[in-house]
Amino acid sequence: MLGGVASVDPALELGRLGRYGARFVGWPVPERAAVEQALRALVAIAVTDGRPPWDVAELIEGTAGATGGLEPWLGYVSGLFGPEADAGLVRLVVDWATDLLWGDFRFSWYDGDVQAVADWLVAQHGRVEAFAVQHPRCKNAADALAALARLREGRESPWLYPCARPAPLGIIT
Repeated sequence: MLGGVASVDPALELGRLGRYGARFVGWPVPERAAVEQALRALVAIAVTDGRPPWDVAELIEGTAGATGGLEPWLGYVSGLFGPEADAGLVRLVVDWATDLLWGDFRFSWYDGDVQAVADWLVAQHGRVEAFAVQHPRCKNAADALAALARLREGRESPWLYPCARPAPLGIIT
């Protein structure tokens, strides 16, 4: 509970619209179109309002679970433009790419292919690079470029996994 308010997992809640819940994809076209329009608005706001990338990722995962596909939502995020959208995309890229490099990327509720995310990330290289050129002191952009390079090359993460502990120093037995 944060600040007296219970936190909500949007991936879980939106996933209830999916095939094991309300079966959203089978709804009549007008109702489905109205909900999809609302979901697009939620995703656009989430990407552009500066919230943490894991919150954006949960929302995207939930929309994918509800609508039966991740790729349309990745395409939608790629189609958002403007400085706020670029910054949000960079935050999402560094978050997802880091998790993939650590072998820690997984969906909580969506049962789609993780490779779609890896392919999408690599396809964002040009946009991330352009953002990095415009914002040369942005650590997120620099980290995103480093992570994307490692993904493309099939190499391990340039960063230690957060739970990895170095060997104690000065202990010789």
